[in-house]
Amino acid sequence: MTGKEIYYRRKEAGLCTRCGGELEESRKGRVMCGKCAEKANNDKKLDTISYIRVGICPCCRKHRLVGDEHLCFECHEKKIARSKKYRDKCRENDLNEYKTKCLESSKKSQKKKMEQGVCVRCGRKKSTYTLLCEKCKRQDKEKWQEKRGIVCDKSLRAELGMCVNCGQPAYPGYKLCKSCYEKSCKNLQKAWDKYQKDKELLE
Repeated sequence: MTGKEIYYRRKEAGLCTRCGGELEESRKGRVMCGKCAEKANNDKKLDTISYIRVGICPCCRKHRLVGDEHLCFECHEKKIARSKKYRDKCRENDLNEYKTKCLESSKKSQKKKMEQGVCVRCGRKKSTYTLLCEKCKRQDKEKWQEKRGIVCDKSLRAELGMCVNCGQPAYPGYKLCKSCYEKSCKNLQKAWDKYQKDKELLE
């Protein structure tokens, strides 16, 4: 009996297709038990890392990678097409449910990247004192400057008499505009109130 035949025979019987054991109650309807699924995921991660290190696309395992990309151009385009097809299908069924799932997935992904100490956007490079790497921060600056047509550098804004937050004319004698100054005062008061409450709880 071939491996393919064993796979489908176990699948029809409701057994783990990898080890042939019984599936846990929480994994009924799936093809592998929890232990085998975890091992398969770890094997896949190791394979992906190995292919990337030698500069080969881990998806098709044929084409060379360019720069610090993790997929070749062809596989990247296919991934975008699949994602678009899935999004369109979800939007047709229930837009609110789709948005909720996207938000939950995004939060989960960002939390994992924060724990690993990498950029929450690209996940490739180490983040600095912010959540983004230098490359993603620079791209944000360039997009902001191009879209708004204003100076992005805070020190340069201050020298030009602009608000360092939004780029509007600064409040006389300050580095913020009137709106940002009022918001800053409110946030500072909230932070101080929270500090006082935490201090009372500790005493």
